[in-house]
Amino acid sequence: MAKRASAVLQVETLVELLRERADSLPDRVGYTYLRDGRTDEESLTYSELDRRSRTVAALLQSRVQPGDRVLVCHGPGLDYLAAFFGCLYAGVVAVPVYPPRFSQKLERLVALVQDAAPRIALTSQSISATLYPLLAQNAALSALEWIDSAESSEFAPGEWRAPDLRAEDTAFLQYTSGSIASPKGVVLTHSNLLANLQSISGHVRCA
Repeated sequence: MAKRASAVLQVETLVELLRERADSLPDRVGYTYLRDGRTDEESLTYSELDRRSRTVAALLQSRVQPGDRVLVCHGPGLDYLAAFFGCLYAGVVAVPVYPPRFSQKLERLVALVQDAAPRIALTSQSISATLYPLLAQNAALSALEWIDSAESSEFAPGEWRAPDLRAEDTAFLQYTSGSIASPKGVVLTHSNLLANLQSISGHVRCA
């Protein structure tokens, strides 16, 4: 417990934390996703997530600049995790949004895009295929470049360039549900997230 807690304290960003885990515990499973909510699972070790994050970051660095905002439109799972950390590794601000279903209205997504002003959107081929008929209904969404995160496979982890990040830099924007009003974004810095992890590590026994 004490060793894990001190490791969180000794870094300034989530990028440093994952890189430290990938270096010191490369084969340790860092994340497990239960696809059926119980037993059907898939996992990533720290080194695997680090590699995937670097390839996604290399893709992003070929399209946007540090500090730009990137919409992360993935469903739950490890692809979302790699896309999110890829944003952090690229030094851009992640803007996570749950993909709207075909029958849902687009008001929340449109309001979020208009407020956050992302440069591009990361998504999957399946989600893009579902959204494609809907994007033409709104200029803000159709003008946004939608990129399949799988395109990151064209990049090597070594193409990633480590960004100049500090603890006070914004990691991502967390938006409210927008169920009773337009969604509002909350700025979360690397420092905020590390403080939250530090608090969790003090109360939960990690394997």
